[in-house]
Amino acid sequence: MKRHRIQALLAFGIVTGLPIGCSAAMDMPSNIAKRAAEAFTDPQARALAEAAARGNVRELERLVKAGADVNAKGSLGITPAWWAIRNRNKVGFEWLLAHGASPNADVNSITIMELAAGYEDSEFLQVALRYKPDLNRAGPYTGHTPLSTAVVFSTRKNVELLINAGVNLDNDRGQSPLSFAAGQGAYDYVFLMLKVGVDTGRVSADGLEALAKTIGSRLIDPNSEAYEWRERVIRFLRGKGVEAHPPPNESKRTKAMPADLR
Repeated sequence: MKRHRIQALLAFGIVTGLPIGCSAAMDMPSNIAKRAAEAFTDPQARALAEAAARGNVRELERLVKAGADVNAKGSLGITPAWWAIRNRNKVGFEWLLAHGASPNADVNSITIMELAAGYEDSEFLQVALRYKPDLNRAGPYTGHTPLSTAVVFSTRKNVELLINAGVNLDNDRGQSPLSFAAGQGAYDYVFLMLKVGVDTGRVSADGLEALAKTIGSRLIDPNSEAYEWRERVIRFLRGKGVEAHPPPNESKRTKAMPADLR
């Protein structure tokens, strides 16, 4: 990401601790109007964003009837729906989506779907999934899809929701989601993807082979829970005819293995 782009994100106070690496506190209601005034120059768009961030349905209805565009663009391309989820207001967020706001808006920032996938509160993602989001689209600044965002931020419920919603388990930004999760040491998520993806045909033989290569090239703590999940993954792959082995220079485990792995 270019330096001036990061500065622009910070200047508008819209970074929320997702993959670009900065964090900021959520706005309190008293700050919403001031921050929206900086992000939206159009008065109707600003008023819509403010109402959505407060969950003021009556004001949202009034503004839309008066001609406010639910997909109006503010700074960096953000929309009122983006502003609602940025301020963690489920009522305003869902109201806008139900009235035509897009969860796939082209923003030059963290996307709506990245926010939804990265938040620990999975209700935001559940709401977004009801309005036909593009599950496989990578954010323009982070390069993360919703699934990779959920993996990075370890929001397990969101990983499960995205898998069940039909996210592509065979390719994510040109690589296997299985390999990406393995590279993060998230072997519990790898195991989850395997069980769903292999049984439904959503993971190909190439995806399994790519995962096996990742396993063989990534050192992990031998006494960690990730090691145990990796062993489950290795045994699962073996049952599907794919051999995977830990790196030969990895340290040996000293703790006893769980009962299901003995």
